[in-house]
Amino acid sequence: MNKKSPRILVVAPFTHQNGHFVIFPRDISCALQTIGCEVTLLHTRQFRTELDWRGADIEHICLRDQLEYAPWWWKEIWVRLANFPSAQCLAWIIWRVRPREYDLILWTDFQAQSNLWPLALARFLRLYRAKSAFFEHHPPDEQGRLGALLPKKLRTDRMRLAGLTMFVFSKHLLNQWETRLGSDKGLAYVPWGVWPQPFSEARRRHARHTLGIDDQTRVLLVFGVQAIERKHIDTLYEAAATLTPSKPLLLLFVGAHVGAIPHPFSDWHRDSIEARIVDGFIPEKKVEEYFAAADAVWANYRDFPGASGALLQGMGFGRLSIASSAGEIGYLCGAHNLGPMVSSSDAAHLSAALEKFIAMPAEQQLAWESGIAATATHYAWPKIALQLMSQLGINGLNVQITA
Repeated sequence: MNKKSPRILVVAPFTHQNGHFVIFPRDISCALQTIGCEVTLLHTRQFRTELDWRGADIEHICLRDQLEYAPWWWKEIWVRLANFPSAQCLAWIIWRVRPREYDLILWTDFQAQSNLWPLALARFLRLYRAKSAFFEHHPPDEQGRLGALLPKKLRTDRMRLAGLTMFVFSKHLLNQWETRLGSDKGLAYVPWGVWPQPFSEARRRHARHTLGIDDQTRVLLVFGVQAIERKHIDTLYEAAATLTPSKPLLLLFVGAHVGAIPHPFSDWHRDSIEARIVDGFIPEKKVEEYFAAADAVWANYRDFPGASGALLQGMGFGRLSIASSAGEIGYLCGAHNLGPMVSSSDAAHLSAALEKFIAMPAEQQLAWESGIAATATHYAWPKIALQLMSQLGINGLNVQITA
């Protein structure tokens, strides 16, 4: 007798933006589909970039596309909530979704805890009765600009949304939330997943030939440069300025530069260290090429409690990371030896880590990458999805994931 597949509605209010707003809803939806769930993805607007859905047949509901045939009052609600995509999704769910239609409604992001109060209020009024859980990407102190203005009874960090489970991707964040709320408040840790796809040495040579990179050059990929200070790119500049590499080094910056702070390497000129800046949004197929060409990935963040998307993508591609020792980045690198860690985020310690990376023999590089590829299978998205469903007590999964 076939088991009934769990029905999951994944809510992604911010897919018109970039970074984890786009990638995470796709990945969690595909992972849930892989382990035997029936997945519907609800989003307010079309995805900004074309994504590879990894063969998963995900049903999409795009609220923006439904406006043409919607009643007048829904169009009015849509306009009034234009600046609050989470509230737009909530209003549609209250209007269209019956409690038993889905086994789980999984909210991917609210941007800040203070934006959760409409959901808390809707549950209190019994307008929203579906079994739900949500992901929190922010530390407790980031309550958003509305947080200080809300009455205490509507502060969702105290209400805990009447028993909803809050998932975080960082053991450091979990400790912060447990200190703030208590360990019995529906908090749970699940690691961020990866799609393991390690590349062979032949694939690396092919990618380098395509990108015009010499085989002997050491390549450090700095993926996503929209946060110059937070990602320590300013400190990388200081370290590189004093570095005398034993082999040619290419600092490969990929991704749109967003923000007022100028890119430190825009006027870089040194014979032994090249800085190449690919400024713009990169198609997903092209991203694979840059990771394949790299020897290491930059994941050295400043005061960042969460997991770096570049670090995790690098793990999935079997690549070393030069990473900070703090937060979830430090935990993953320390637990699994993902690459040279920078114990102190100053230029001197960073320079020492870079020297270690540049001088690394090829045999050591390949051995390290083999270990990272094995670690990636442990964090494969389908395994993370199974862990997620287990913590929520949802059964009926008909797929067993093996390493």
